[in-house]
Amino acid sequence: MRIESLEQNDAVLVEAAQQGRLDSFGALYQRYHNPIVALAYAQLGDKHSAEDAAQEVFAIACRDLRSLRDREKFGAWLGGICRNVTRQMLRVKTRAAPPYSPAVARASCPCTSDNAQVTAGPSEAKMASRRKGETPSPLQTGLPNAENPPLEPHHRMAQEEQWDAVRKAVWKLPEAERELVVMRYFNGFSQAKISQVLDMTPAAVNGRLTRAKRRIAQLLERDGFGSESWDA
Repeated sequence: MRIESLEQNDAVLVEAAQQGRLDSFGALYQRYHNPIVALAYAQLGDKHSAEDAAQEVFAIACRDLRSLRDREKFGAWLGGICRNVTRQMLRVKTRAAPPYSPAVARASCPCTSDNAQVTAGPSEAKMASRRKGETPSPLQTGLPNAENPPLEPHHRMAQEEQWDAVRKAVWKLPEAERELVVMRYFNGFSQAKISQVLDMTPAAVNGRLTRAKRRIAQLLERDGFGSESWDA
């Protein structure tokens, strides 16, 4: 893939892809694959299902790309396809989904899996916070890794308990708020990128994130955790 393709805006790449330029569609895939996986994960709660959903989303996008008239809205168009795909996946399940399990969520979450290659990841969010002079939030820094040395066993258990409580609270959020929290704090995507995929203004994204964080803090306090457990 040529480097210049990655630097072009969506409208230029979409127009070229509509004319049969596979490298342009490849650049769009590279630009939006991770956000679409994150959006699917917010709906499905499972990394592998989210990956499957993303592949289906891009297959549909490739097939129907010529029908897209507003080329600047490619990200939002993908987001709409993603929601349709994940809702269909949820409908066709032959049995009820198992209850939320923090341990299972931790194992399947794209941002904490050992094989995490599909999201922006905590390290990118951490770097962005450093550039802004901010202190990274617990969701951005992630569980102990190369950048966060392992804690003593009793501290590690306390941190994992706190993380489990945060994840459980996130999965109690309304769908629209959960999408934002997963994309912003589990994956570190910028509000600008989230705006593109969810077809919202940055101001609307910020407002909804503020409400989501307030709701998470209330849920954590109800479960006996202090406000420091959620400092995003």
